[in-house]
Amino acid sequence: GALSARSQGGQLAVSVSDTIFNANVGGEGGAVAIMAESAGATEMQLSHTTLLNNLATGSGGGGAIYIYATSQGTADLTVLNTTLSDNHAGSAGGGLRLASNGGSAGANVAFSTL
Repeated sequence: GALSARSQGGQLAVSVSDTIFNANVGGEGGAVAIMAESAGATEMQLSHTTLLNNLATGSGGGGAIYIYATSQGTADLTVLNTTLSDNHAGSAGGGLRLASNGGSAGANVAFSTL
């Protein structure tokens, strides 16, 4: 994918605005992957952004966005005024996929088109 944010025991914050993610390919998260492990914390905000024609080829899915938390990690996404369109995944979540294995993964979506 185009953007990956991964924390392992630390804290990570990413903000993306007024951006287009188009025709990206990734294993998990065709355009964006957000991961938190080992009590790490990852926060991402997407605003006024378009995610279009992205593809996730891996078993985790998330054609446009993949969020994953494990080992007491916390991964949070805020999506505002954003469009996810025509994204595809080989498994689950053509637009957005949340997954957790011992962690906390969350998404807050407002004023957006999925």
